[in-house]
Amino acid sequence: MRKLIALLLGLLFLVSSVPAAAAADLSFLQPAAAAPLRITLISTNGTPLPDAEIQVLTPGLPGITAARTDQRGQATIALPPGHTFWIRAWADGHALTERAYVPASDGPALTLTAEPYTAVITGVVRDERGLPVPQATIQLFRAGYGLEATARTNDLGVYSLSTARAGGEYTLQAHADRHRPVSQEMGGLDPRRRNQVDLTLPSALARITGEVVSGVNGAPVSDATVELLLADWGPVASVRTDRSGYFSLSAPPAEGGVYQLRLSRYDHETITTGTFTLEDGGWIDFSGADRLVLNRLYAVVAGRVFDGNAEPLKKVEVHLQRAGLGTVQVARTDEEGRFSFSEVTGGTYRVRAFPGGTLVRADSGWLEVAGGQTVSANIVASSPDTYGHGLAILSGTVKNHLDEPVAGAVVRVNRGSQNWTARTDEEGRYDLSLQANIPDDPTGSRSTGYHVSVQVDGYLYTDQPVTDGENPPSLVDVRRGSNNTADFVLQPERATIAGRVVDDRGEPLAGVKVGLREEGRSKIAETETDAAGRYQFANLPVARQSRYLPVILDPGYVGGSVAPDGTQREPQVLTPAGPNHLVLVARPAETRFLGLVQAGDDRPAEGAEVTVLRSSDGSAFTGAVGADGSYDVRVPAMPGEAYLVRVAGENAALNAAAEVVRPGTGFGVQANLTTHVHASIVGRVVGPDGSPLSGIRVVLYTEGQSAADRVAFTDNEGIYRFNHLVPGRRYAPVAVDSSGVRSATAPGEVVITPLVGLPSGETVWADIRLDVPAAP
Repeated sequence: MRKLIALLLGLLFLVSSVPAAAAADLSFLQPAAAAPLRITLISTNGTPLPDAEIQVLTPGLPGITAARTDQRGQATIALPPGHTFWIRAWADGHALTERAYVPASDGPALTLTAEPYTAVITGVVRDERGLPVPQATIQLFRAGYGLEATARTNDLGVYSLSTARAGGEYTLQAHADRHRPVSQEMGGLDPRRRNQVDLTLPSALARITGEVVSGVNGAPVSDATVELLLADWGPVASVRTDRSGYFSLSAPPAEGGVYQLRLSRYDHETITTGTFTLEDGGWIDFSGADRLVLNRLYAVVAGRVFDGNAEPLKKVEVHLQRAGLGTVQVARTDEEGRFSFSEVTGGTYRVRAFPGGTLVRADSGWLEVAGGQTVSANIVASSPDTYGHGLAILSGTVKNHLDEPVAGAVVRVNRGSQNWTARTDEEGRYDLSLQANIPDDPTGSRSTGYHVSVQVDGYLYTDQPVTDGENPPSLVDVRRGSNNTADFVLQPERATIAGRVVDDRGEPLAGVKVGLREEGRSKIAETETDAAGRYQFANLPVARQSRYLPVILDPGYVGGSVAPDGTQREPQVLTPAGPNHLVLVARPAETRFLGLVQAGDDRPAEGAEVTVLRSSDGSAFTGAVGADGSYDVRVPAMPGEAYLVRVAGENAALNAAAEVVRPGTGFGVQANLTTHVHASIVGRVVGPDGSPLSGIRVVLYTEGQSAADRVAFTDNEGIYRFNHLVPGRRYAPVAVDSSGVRSATAPGEVVITPLVGLPSGETVWADIRLDVPAAP
């Protein structure tokens, strides 16, 4: 204790002996120049990082001392005066490394570890069979920025992305023609390993193949139209058979969709298969025992007319009569007594000859006719037996197809050269007095019966009295003392098919084009719906007995003929009594992609372009974003198709909706998007007194790069600007004077200015003070 007191007293004496005018020497309090600092920069795997820039900054002072690492990742830096420093290491492909450095405690050597800035994503893209998908496009989108990296798969389906920043949230999307796209959200990427993400791209299409043959001889049917029909929708694909009758078509399957095939060809029947379902990448074949048979639509009925001596009768009028209808075609025999009727649809017919003179009006009897046949129908017209068995009355009624009496109809009765005529009254009734051709005694011999026919304008000629459960007789028998009747039902010569076109909610649609197709023929008429959605095809010939199908032909709607219950309408026979009122459901031929696009998170992305990418064939459909941020892109409606939705704007990175969009049979889908607009760094470079400095070079360091890659110069007001910078990344602007002195310190700051992180579309102001560091 005594020694300590003595020491203090001695010091006190020394101080008191110093002259008062002399200044105190406080130089030992000034920062001393530190020894050179040796830095080694390595990656996380211990690999040295050459050509990295090491920067030393002194808090409170603007100057920057910098050096670059050699091939061993080492650099030596002469430190400016100071007690504490801030070290930054910029290495290519690595995140910025920063730390404080205190020479007194950290020593003259440091080893810094730089984390990789970019990560590697790799993987294999395969289809549902496990086979590689070559040339698939792989795109990585970073949340808050947009497209980060893109690649294509090689022949083995392998892809590799090596420029993606580690960290952040990502969406990985893959697409290839004829495959369904996939979209997968991912968390942060690990830069220390290869991030493997394998993807499966199932086929976007299902295939239907088969063969079409003739029902008569099994011969191939070429040029037949094969349509793939989706229930509640209409045709989704169409193809024609080749010379061998083979067809192959494909379509993206709709989830839960029920399909049919419809086959048609000129002069052939239209057939529709049973229902079936489709799966992605699936295959259904209609061949072999399952091949499709297409029958010819029309037959030929031909023959000759002879007299009782087997001599041909020339120039004789011949009628082709269909059961329940009447005469549908008329011809005359040639010099050899021959006749022929073509384009005869399948059904029950007879041929009647009208030879005149004393010959009976004979017929061929009823014949069953099928499409593709050539049916022989010879007729022998002999003289009638006109023996009478006393007077008898033949009476009857004539009504039309609506069960209404027909007044003024001409009823003609003929037996050889004998002819009688009557007209129906207001009730459609007629009466004629004739010789009975059948005696009231059953044992007596009968004579030839009577040919009774009815004709009136607007109706088909008929000689078929109404019978129950069987075809009408050739001639009418009249029995003495009996109630002899011959009632007739007339069919009009012309009929109408009409109906309405409605939307999927039953609302009538005006101005829709509707066509009428005759089976085995092309379109025969076209019209448009009126204000009530009504269409009409009038004056159609009943005698042709063709089958008709009204179809929607308007390009604004899905084609076809769909009933309100979602089933596909079939061609139908024109029935004058109806119902010929057919309601068709029209569905828009386009799917609308709607949504809002934001620029950043605070304003509409006016002028940006939205692209809808169809996966099955790579087709792209675009639309512009309006002033309110909305867009409307119209895409041809294709149930079962999958889409990717993208957006790109001026000075903005490409971005994508996170999900794959599958509208199905919907007519509108919503997909909201965000464009991440390029950002800017603006600032002023000032001197020690705060005055702006013009003509100063400012360089910009980007995280992940070892060298400054952009340069700007201050204007007369000392302002610099860097545009088109990537949002979400970090930057450091550095001012450099003519002598090479550099600074990144903001005016008035005594701590190291942090890196500038840029939000989307923003301009960040960063001032820099530039002066020569003070001497020690």
